[in-house]
Parts: sequence; C-alpha cells; structure tokens
Amino acid sequence: MKNQKIGNLRALAITIVVLGHSIILYNPAWTLYESDRTCYPLVILKGIIDIIQMPLYFSISGFLFYYAQNKKKKFSQFLKDKIKRLLVPFLFFGLFWMVPIKWLVSYSGYENQSILSIVILKTLWGSDNGHLWFLEALFLVFAVMYFVCAYVYRRKSNLLNIVVFGCTLLLSFFSDKFHMAPALKNMVLYIFWFYIGFLLNYYNAFVTKGHKLISVIGTLGGIVGILVYFTVPERIIQYIVSFVWVVTLYAIVPVKTNRLTRVIEENSYGIYLFHSPLIYVTCTFFLNSNPVFVVFLNFIVFGGLSLLLTGVVKKTKLRFILGE
Repeated sequence: MKNQKIGNLRALAITIVVLGHSIILYNPAWTLYESDRTCYPLVILKGIIDIIQMPLYFSISGFLFYYAQNKKKKFSQFLKDKIKRLLVPFLFFGLFWMVPIKWLVSYSGYENQSILSIVILKTLWGSDNGHLWFLEALFLVFAVMYFVCAYVYRRKSNLLNIVVFGCTLLLSFFSDKFHMAPALKNMVLYIFWFYIGFLLNYYNAFVTKGHKLISVIGTLGGIVGILVYFTVPERIIQYIVSFVWVVTLYAIVPVKTNRLTRVIEENSYGIYLFHSPLIYVTCTFFLNSNPVFVVFLNFIVFGGLSLLLTGVVKKTKLRFILGE
C-alpha cells in the first residue's frame, strides 16, 4: 500500500526545489547571472529553502529504500534498475535538454568550450551539470548504501545505527576533501541525509507515536534555529537546523492527500528534470525584470510547463527518459 505521507512529502520537496530554482537569481551566492534588481525577502526565502530542500529530498530516497530491504534484490539487478531510473534520465536530459538550452541562450559557462568539453567535463564529469548533479550523486549513494543499509537492517542494532550515523555525518561534513571529483563530493555530502531517511523509517513507530510532540518542539526549534543560523552562519548550525526540519516535516506532514498533491507527487521526477534548465531562458531575456514577474514566469509558467511536458512524455514511448 502506498505511503501517502511520503507522497505528500515528495510533493512538498519538489515544490520547494522548483521555488528555490525560480528565485535563485536573487541569491548573492549564485554568480552565474547577476541582476540589477535586489529582493531581500527572496534572498531570505532562498536561504531557508537551501537549509531544507536537498536534505529532505535525499531523506525521502533513504526512507523508501528501507522498504527495499525485504526484497533482497541482487546487487547486479539493483544496479541495473538504478541505471534505468537515474542514469538514463541523466544522459538524456543532460545531452538533449540542458546542454541545448544553455547553448541556445549563450550560457557564459560554455564560452570558448568545445562540445566535447561541455559533454565530457561539464556534463558527465559534473563540473557544471546544473540540477543533474542530484542524479549522479544519488546513484552513487544507492551503490554504497545497498550494502550498508542491508547490514544495518539485518543486525537490528541501535549501536550500529549510531556508528553509521556518525560516520556518514563525518563524511558529509568533510565532503570538501573530495572536490576534485564533483559527483563523489556530492555523494559524500548527502549520504548522511539519505541515511537519516532510512533511520526515520527504521524508527517510524517512535516518530508516529510522538508526532505531536515532535511537531511542536521541532517547529519552534526549527524557527529559532533558522534565526540563529542567519545570525551566525556556521556550517554545524546549518546541519542541526536541517536535521530538525527534516525530522519535523516527517512528523507534521499529514497522511491525507488531495488531487493537487497527488498530481505533483506523481510527476515530481519529471518536473525536476524539465524545470531547472528553463530558468536560463529567464536569466538571459528577463535578467533585470521585476522580481514578481521573474518568479511568476519561473515558478508558475515554467513549473506548469514542466508538469505538462512530464504528462505528455508519460503517454508516449519516450517515457523511458523519465526512468520508467
């Protein structure tokens, strides 16, 4: 039976990600394009989104991976399934969607670059492959955690859970050491959040039983944590705040669903794949337009277009490009 809470979480996660991509133009840390317009509310909102979006996204994959432990699928078959689910969309959307769009809008990162360099170094190696880094990193996470999670699941040891928790946290915290290999760096950075999702399912009974208390304390703690992080932007504080919000969202997101959340959740992967490259169109032609218009175009128009394209592709023989 489908877990509706996870469906709602996935709908929330993709909405947050799309919104984050839609307002990234106003993030001072994003220097690929610089608008003359400044919008401090969007700067703050983007900062909050950055704390939550990818930890939540990876945790959902880890949560669902817990269910796979009963299937006892061979590693070769497991890897084959993940290649179909992650690497096929990575290659297709990298070569036939992201690169062509960036090329057509004269993306600055492609200036004085050969097509071979763009494909091999920037896209496949991951030095500049936009939103597709997530697919590469998640594939590597699955390849590693296939063995780790299977061992943890069999042993049923709280001490072992703590050890793996600590090891993945340390790896994540020192991920910059792997900067020479972008995909490996991202895998190491987010493997901790994948394992958090796995543990949330492992201890799901406790989370469910104490969801009211977690909801209240977590929400209050999360809000205070965000205020503290904006005042003292230390990395360890960001980890703590992200952890609090991820756990809290698993507690407060309702089980009941509706038509809108189901549509978003069922098409979330396609929305993710289609949407991000489209913002380069906005950044090229509407760089200094009113922020309200820019966000409307990126979030509503391009978000809606991504949903529409996903629905169309699912009805054709090309649905394999969505990993299906």
